[in-house]
Amino acid sequence: MIFKPLLPIYVIIFIALAFIAFIVFMLTSKHQRNLPIRRILMIVIMFVIMLRPMVRGGTAVRQESSTNVFFALDLTNSMTVADCKNNQRRFEKMRDDVQEIAKSFTGARFSIIAMDYDAYVAMPLTDDLDALLNYAPKLSVIDTTKSNGSDLSKLIVYTMEHIENYRELFPERKNVLFVMSDGERTENTKPIITGNQLNALSAARVYGYGTSEGGYVKRVYNGEVSKNSLNHISRIDEENLQDIASRLNGSYENWTDVDFDAQKMKAISSTLELSDSSTIESYRDTYWLLALVLAALLLWELSDCLNKVLDERKVVKK
Repeated sequence: MIFKPLLPIYVIIFIALAFIAFIVFMLTSKHQRNLPIRRILMIVIMFVIMLRPMVRGGTAVRQESSTNVFFALDLTNSMTVADCKNNQRRFEKMRDDVQEIAKSFTGARFSIIAMDYDAYVAMPLTDDLDALLNYAPKLSVIDTTKSNGSDLSKLIVYTMEHIENYRELFPERKNVLFVMSDGERTENTKPIITGNQLNALSAARVYGYGTSEGGYVKRVYNGEVSKNSLNHISRIDEENLQDIASRLNGSYENWTDVDFDAQKMKAISSTLELSDSSTIESYRDTYWLLALVLAALLLWELSDCLNKVLDERKVVKK
C-alpha cells in the first residue's frame, strides 16, 4: 500500500493537530464529556481519505519518448487558397495533418512555431498531446490588413534557433521538424542554417500544399476567411520547398491531395527509434470505500439528530 495525499502533508498535519486539540478539550470539559465514538471515527476516516491510500493493482505499460516534435507552419494569406483535396483550404488541411502526425508520436513533446507577418512560438514545448489537439484546430491565417508578404526563410531560421536552444537544454532528446507551407515567397531569400543547428536536428520533413494552377487568395478578417478575394493568384513553389528540405538534410513531399497515412508516419517514428516502452507498477484507489463508510456514519449521525429533535418536540407538547 502507498499513500498519495490529496493535500500537502503539512496541511493535513496542521488540521489533524487542530482536531486532536478539539477532541481533548471536549473530553476534558466539565460541560461536555460525552463525545460519541462515532464522531471520532468519522474524523479519523476523513483524515485517512485525505492521505489517499492506494493498493497495488498489477502492472501497466508506459510509452515513453525522448523526442521533441516541432511543427513550423505557414499561416500567411496565401494559405487561404482552396486548392487541396475536396476544395479544402491549404491551412485547413495543414491543421488536420498536424493533429494526425502528433498522434503518431506517442509520448513525445510538441511545439508549434508559426509564421504570419513574423515568426513566433504559437505553442511552447509540451508533452500534453490533448493540448495540441485542442489548439491546432484554432490556428488561423493572419488578417489581411496585417499581412506584409511571405518570407519562409524567416520561419526556418527562427525555428532552427529554437531547436538549437532546446538541444543545449536537453542534449539527450531527439528533435524532429515538420515544415508545412505552400512555399510561396515575396522575398528571394534563403535560410541560413548553421552546422550546430543541423546537428541538433534528428530528422526533417517538408510538406507542400497547393497546386501549380493555384487560386485566388482570400481576404481574412478577425481570423475568419471571407468570400472576397485579393487580386493575387497563389501557386505552390515546390522548388523553394525542395531547397528548404535539402538545407535541412530532410525530404520533401506534396501533401495537397494526400490522405494521411498513419502506418507510414508510424514507420518514420520507429525507424528513428524515437519511442520506447517500460513496465511500471499500477495502483488502485481505495479511499472510495472509506468514503462509503463515512457516508453511512453521517447518515447515522443525522438520524440521531432528527430523533432528538422529534423527542424534544414531543416533550414540549406534553
